[in-house]
Amino acid sequence: MLNRKFSSSKSRTNHSRVVVGNKKMKKFNLIFLRSDKMLLSRKQYLNWREIQDEYDDYMASLDFPSIQEVKDYIKLDYKISEKKAYKETNKIYESKTDTIQIEL
Repeated sequence: MLNRKFSSSKSRTNHSRVVVGNKKMKKFNLIFLRSDKMLLSRKQYLNWREIQDEYDDYMASLDFPSIQEVKDYIKLDYKISEKKAYKETNKIYESKTDTIQIEL
């Protein structure tokens, strides 16, 4: 029965396109800019190219499913204290905008 469900390669391909095409990036994005700024965004993007189109000096971005993972990443990668990581990542909840700058 499984073979009948995906009997042609065209069905399989179309099914894959729907799944991949509708997949959004994770909930939080760290955005790295050439101007040495690091931004944290909760805006939902489809892919990194959407972010690149929004920022002229875009360099790279990482997406995370939770604010805790963002906090853990900056704490380890930038060797900052738990308190500082907490303060910087939680600014997103106090902000009226979807994007804030992380001060390291």
